[in-house]
Amino acid sequence: MPLYDSFVECVMKLEFLLFQQRADLVIPQEYQEVTNNGEDHPFLRYDSEQTLLPGRMLIFSTTPNLNILARSDKWYADGTFSVVPNLFHQLYTIHVEAYGGTVPVVYALLPNKTKATYRKLLQELSDLPWITN
Repeated sequence: MPLYDSFVECVMKLEFLLFQQRADLVIPQEYQEVTNNGEDHPFLRYDSEQTLLPGRMLIFSTTPNLNILARSDKWYADGTFSVVPNLFHQLYTIHVEAYGGTVPVVYALLPNKTKATYRKLLQELSDLPWITN
């Protein structure tokens, strides 16, 4: 399970690229996956690049984290602005109670903080096949 610090480090590595527009951001395959026991697993779960959405949204999570999220009775969400690459407005995280504490299981880079954006984030999460409603 990627730790929050690892995600922030990944975000900071992407930030050095200094793109002028969100559409210019190309995420290398190595940042779309995480390695566990020598095997690569998906980490980038949604990229709105191919849609007609205003702004770009990126959603990151692992399969085990999504399974924990699906089984969780309570979700906690938090948005921060201090560690966001200059092309995005907010890093939004979803946390659940697990392993004797509260752990982050989803990370999303959002273009703004509108109700429509938060709805889109939740819709994309619910559309993933391992998320049960």
